[in-house]
Amino acid sequence: MKKEVWFELTFRVNDMALAASIVDQVSFDCYADGVQDAAHKFSYYDQVGGAWGVDEQAQIWLRFEGKFAFTPQPRSELLLLTGTLARVRAWCWTRLTWTRTAFPNRPRLG
Repeated sequence: MKKEVWFELTFRVNDMALAASIVDQVSFDCYADGVQDAAHKFSYYDQVGGAWGVDEQAQIWLRFEGKFAFTPQPRSELLLLTGTLARVRAWCWTRLTWTRTAFPNRPRLG
């Protein structure tokens, strides 16, 4: 059995340089059964997104979506959002949406 976790992450940053480099400074990962090691890390694919707009306070809004997948299907998932930013830079996480889907194995004819 396989499990997929689809996510959508929306946030804003306070400058265009940070908007361009945020993908290199913030990490979003998913682990099976809460174990944070390479053997339990979900694979990551289908990421799309980027700048979405600018509000009246000149804050840049960004939106990303993608999928994590893991085989065999774990009992639970742990989503971790980590990163390091300089003190003068700011970001505000506004929304995280996710959907978990389990896929059974296809039967084989023998």
